[in-house]
Amino acid sequence: MYQLKYWLTTLEPVLITSNVGDINMTCTQEYIPGTSILGVFAHKYITKNKPNNPHTDPNFRLWFLMGGLRFLNAYIMLSGEEDKKRCLPIPLSLQEAKNNPDDNIADILFEDLAEPRVIKRGFGEYENGNLICVEVKKILNFHHVRGNNRLKGHAAEGGIFNYESIAPQQTFQGLILGEKKELEEFVHTMESNEFIGRIGRSKSTQYGRVKIILDINIETFPGEAPLSTNIDNQRFSLTLLSHTIIYNENGLSSTEDEVLKRELAQVLSIDKSKVVIKKSFKKSADIENFISVWRLRKPSETAFQMGSCFLVELSDEIENLRDKLKTLERNGLGERRGEGFGRVAIGWQQKFGDYAQKAVPSEDIVKPEGPMPDILKQKLTEIMKRRIKQKIASLAYRDQKGFAMKSGLPSPSLISRLDLLFKNSNVKTHNDERRFIISLMNERQGLRKIARDKLKRVNNGKVSLWSFITDNYFLVPENGRLSKEIYLQIPASGQEGRLLAEINFPQNDRDFCAELYLVYWKTFFAFMRKAAQKEATHG
Repeated sequence: MYQLKYWLTTLEPVLITSNVGDINMTCTQEYIPGTSILGVFAHKYITKNKPNNPHTDPNFRLWFLMGGLRFLNAYIMLSGEEDKKRCLPIPLSLQEAKNNPDDNIADILFEDLAEPRVIKRGFGEYENGNLICVEVKKILNFHHVRGNNRLKGHAAEGGIFNYESIAPQQTFQGLILGEKKELEEFVHTMESNEFIGRIGRSKSTQYGRVKIILDINIETFPGEAPLSTNIDNQRFSLTLLSHTIIYNENGLSSTEDEVLKRELAQVLSIDKSKVVIKKSFKKSADIENFISVWRLRKPSETAFQMGSCFLVELSDEIENLRDKLKTLERNGLGERRGEGFGRVAIGWQQKFGDYAQKAVPSEDIVKPEGPMPDILKQKLTEIMKRRIKQKIASLAYRDQKGFAMKSGLPSPSLISRLDLLFKNSNVKTHNDERRFIISLMNERQGLRKIARDKLKRVNNGKVSLWSFITDNYFLVPENGRLSKEIYLQIPASGQEGRLLAEINFPQNDRDFCAELYLVYWKTFFAFMRKAAQKEATHG
């Protein structure tokens, strides 16, 4: 198998939609998928050759529909220089200490560590025992909702949504794989090796303009990551360098270990029972593509997420194992490999001890001269308030979970009564919040003694629900400041901390404290009621 390299530089923001975010936010992937690359080259082919029915054109059918050429994902480069090796997804087993992120990164595919660790996400490359991490720069743009009538020329009142996108002037590198004859014909057909294209969402407006440079030098494909020379005949690591779609025996995409074992057994020509997955770190990803010529979406697929990794052990020695693993690296694994899915690395991860983490230096950001405009301060304050509310909601979910994990929760009707009491309260008018909460829950407000006794019996292993509610207050009565635990949700250092200081974030705003109070208890009781309903149903 042979390869052509290509480089893609973003000239405008590029939005490759991701299945995360909320109703007002569209987030982007941090790489250029092979499906987009296939589409832009297919469009160039049709524009140049103008076939009446592209699907009947022999070259178009072979290259773009039948998988005769494989368009691999484009990943960020270290510094945007063409002589640099392209980065690859960081394996999910590479994790950093939760309480000391500046410490070295350990590969826990090969060892178990007692201290809590978090996944090191993103892209990077290994170099002399170091993991060099590269950050894809992204930007956020605000847009107004036009509503049903786009001809009005103005936005619908209050309608705003956000697009996150890959920032301009970043270079990504990818590969096109195929037989030498096909790649030679492909280069000849494309003629110019440099052109401007458009990819991603909203590419007809201010997004998606890219410059693509196609290398005309055809080389033997050595693999995306070097195959280790120390492959144990019984044991090796398998790392997914792109999302990987594998079908089960019913023809449905699955991320179970069994479908991976079956696929490996077919490649190695052995029985599935001889393939053992000793350890794995995996996540699933939903794959859904929009086909512009159909004006329809492809059916959704469930895939192993890129970066998933497995420690594979074979119960018997396999003849010519190294050659078979080389073939696996060249051909890939699973379905839709022509679109860049199913790329793998064998033996790329090995037990070398800790990786020394080394981040690429970021460019210095020059602060504009002059004071920050008031309208910008107002918008940033609103954004930070939303973020803090999200943290408070997460805190409430964590706190109620301690009670939900125990049996004997209050009835859903009692929890709903508590929710209603707090929702209708006006805590900011009271100087002593604890006394206010206790009075709120007395018999005059509709909470009878039998209900109060029930709250005193329910506990999370440390404290009763009654004590938790009456002691967990948010306002210090004298000055309306946030309590210590809530105060810790507000960044005090780093870029966010400096930003809060510059916009004079109102930490003593009693109205905002009261909002946090309602957000916390609303979330707390909503999830507890759901747990109580489940407990009542299933016993």
